[in-house]
Amino acid sequence: MNEAVTGLRKHAHASTGVSRDFDTGRACGSVVRKRQGRPRRARSMGRYPFLIRLKAYLKEIEPYRAASTLANEGRTLRRIHTALGGLHQVGKVSTTDPGKLGEHDLGAFVMWMRSEGFDVNTQVKYLQFLRNLTMWSGNPLMGSLRVRKQLPKANYMKELTCLTEDEVATIIQVARTLDGWQGEVMGFIIPAHYYTGLRPSELRKAHLEDLDTKTWLLKVRHPKGEGSWGNKRTVPIPPPLRTVTIDYLDARERKLRELGVAGNPNLIPNLSKKKVTEEPYSGNAILKMKREVEARSGVRFELRKLRNTCGQHLKDRGVPIEAISKLLGHATTQTTERHYARMRDSHAFRLVENAWGQNPMASIQPDRKNPLIEN
Repeated sequence: MNEAVTGLRKHAHASTGVSRDFDTGRACGSVVRKRQGRPRRARSMGRYPFLIRLKAYLKEIEPYRAASTLANEGRTLRRIHTALGGLHQVGKVSTTDPGKLGEHDLGAFVMWMRSEGFDVNTQVKYLQFLRNLTMWSGNPLMGSLRVRKQLPKANYMKELTCLTEDEVATIIQVARTLDGWQGEVMGFIIPAHYYTGLRPSELRKAHLEDLDTKTWLLKVRHPKGEGSWGNKRTVPIPPPLRTVTIDYLDARERKLRELGVAGNPNLIPNLSKKKVTEEPYSGNAILKMKREVEARSGVRFELRKLRNTCGQHLKDRGVPIEAISKLLGHATTQTTERHYARMRDSHAFRLVENAWGQNPMASIQPDRKNPLIEN
C-alpha cells in the first residue's frame, strides 16, 4: 500500500485531537486517547452550601430591604447556619443546604431552639427568615408546613416588657454626666427617644432643618422602609422635651463654633477632636456611648426599647391606641398592640373589679340561703 493511501486511511478528530486509522479505528501515532471517565455530576455547593446560598440571597434582596433590616436578617441566618452545622456534626440533620433541608432536619432544628430556651416569638422569627431562604433556594418544604399549620405560632398575649419610669429617669440623669460632647449627645438622644418614640436610625439621621422649634414638630427624613413601604411622617416634641432640646441646640452651636465649623446639616453632628464630617454618627458609635450610660447607671437598655417604653407609658396614661400607632408610624393598630403598647393585665383586672363593684346584680345577696341546703 502506498503512502498516499495510507495517509487517507488516517484522520484527525477535531474534538479529541487523536489520529485514527480508518481500518481499525484505533489511535495511531504518539497521541493517546484519554480514558473515558464517569459522567460529570452537578456542580457541588462546597463545604458551606448554606453560606453560599445566603450570600446570593442577600445580594438579590438588597434593593428591597433597608440596610438595618438586611443586616439583621443576615445575622440571624448566620446563627441558624452555625446551629445547623453543629446538629449536622452530631448526625441530627442530614444537610445544611437550604435547598435540601427535609422535614426531619427542620424538626431537629425546632427541637434545638426549644432546648436552648428560645422564646416562642424568637422561634417564629428564626423560622420566618429560614423559610425565606429555603423557598428562595427552591425548597417548598416550609411553605407547605406553614399551610398545614405545623410551624410554631407567635404568642401575642404575653405581657409586654419595658423600662419603668424610674429607670428612664435614672438613665437620663446619668447621660448628662458623660464628659464633653458625648454627654450632650446622650443627654439629648435618650429623652428624645423616650418622648417621641423615634427609631434609633430616624433620630440619628435627622437634619437640623427637620426640627421646627416654633411648632415643635420634627419631620422624619429617613423612616424605616424608606424607598419601599415606609412613609415620611412628623412627630411632636412634647413639653418635657422642649427645654432639653433648647439646651442641646445651644450646646451644639457652641461646639461647632469651638471647632470652627461654619455649619453642619445633621441635627446630631458627628463631631470629634480628630475630624469633623457631615456623615451622621454610625449606629456603633452611638452604641458605644449608650454602653457608657449603662455602666454608670446600672440599668441595661436598648435605644430601640425606649420606643416600646414610650408606647406603653402613653397607653398607661390613657392615650388611645390609634394616637400611639400614628406617633410610632404604624400602618395599623394591630402592630402597635402586638409589639409596643397594650392594656396591662393589672389595669384590665382593676377595671373589671370596679365595673362589678359599682353595679352588682341585685339578685345576688350575701345572706341568701341555699335552698338545697335547707332541704
